[in-house]
Amino acid sequence: MKARPCKYCSEDIVWGSTEKGRPIPLDKKPVRVMVDVNESGRVDDDEPKLKSVRGWVPHHSTCTGVDQARSDKAARDRELAGDRGQR
Repeated sequence: MKARPCKYCSEDIVWGSTEKGRPIPLDKKPVRVMVDVNESGRVDDDEPKLKSVRGWVPHHSTCTGVDQARSDKAARDRELAGDRGQR
């Protein structure tokens, strides 16, 4: 994955895709997390079966410029909604 700087905070990010195919910015460095692989799927089991997996943190949860990014997106959405109303 090729990293590029975030335009709001300058940290390196990579792009991934959600299950629905939508692009999502991710922090560059992967992390290790423990997930429950117990077949019952119950959280209250006495002894969960855990597996270590590699994953990435969505960049919007760590970006120091996230408020500006959300503001810019809202402005773009309002602009697009206005364009649709004029057609």
